[in-house]
Amino acid sequence: MSKVLAAGGVVWRGGELRPALEGVPTQTPYEFLIVHRPKYNDWSLPKGKMEPGELLPACAVREIAEETGVQVCLGPQLGVTAYPVEGRQKQVTYWLAQVRHSAAILARPYVEPASTREINETRWVDQTRAQELLTQEYDRHLIAHAEECLRQGWGDSTPVMLVRHGKAKNRLKWNTDDSLRPLKKRGRHQAENLVSVLSAFGISRMFCSPWKRCEQTIRPYLKASGIRCEFPDVLSEDGYAANPYAGRETVARTAPSCPRGRTDRPVLPCPRC
Repeated sequence: MSKVLAAGGVVWRGGELRPALEGVPTQTPYEFLIVHRPKYNDWSLPKGKMEPGELLPACAVREIAEETGVQVCLGPQLGVTAYPVEGRQKQVTYWLAQVRHSAAILARPYVEPASTREINETRWVDQTRAQELLTQEYDRHLIAHAEECLRQGWGDSTPVMLVRHGKAKNRLKWNTDDSLRPLKKRGRHQAENLVSVLSAFGISRMFCSPWKRCEQTIRPYLKASGIRCEFPDVLSEDGYAANPYAGRETVARTAPSCPRGRTDRPVLPCPRC
């Protein structure tokens, strides 16, 4: 059975602390954005199928924008569901998502709103009301899981992405300064595809090695978003070799330990590797 890939999100707001009259702060309730689909006469979370050449995070923010009219930045992944649709297996990946004003959004293409035949109403509801309205049990489970994550502080988290440069020309066949070794055509294509992923997670601050293949990898995103990037020499191979302490300090300030044990050695070594 062939698989249909799709993505969406649990869009949230609320949770702010407000001072109370007696000096004890109170927290506003969390609310979640759900949509009504007249074709199925159901309430669901915003989601939809990937377009050709699209990546899952880009699909999630596009579908949310189409169905709800809001631009979000993704947080932690919440879960994946799969179910049969017209003889095919549909797999949907969901993220926690927040409406944010970020320069990252400038890197996204314009999104045409969904027609009223597809989505005819959107509502912000608390978890209790969401549990009453949402049609699918998995959607209700995701809302409960999302609120649990928010109460644990995940709504205040900031995504950090460690990005290796795209496919570069062969090091062994490069006869001049390695800092000038550029991306291959495949690497330039990878750099273009990276734009939608960085934008989906709302990346608005960047640090990069000044070497050419690294700068080329993030150049499309910098151009699309208007974000500035810092290029400390200690993030290059030679700069790190000359001053490893400064290199480690820079990495420690900008990125956590690699969650999967993979980084771009030797500048971003992971203790698990």
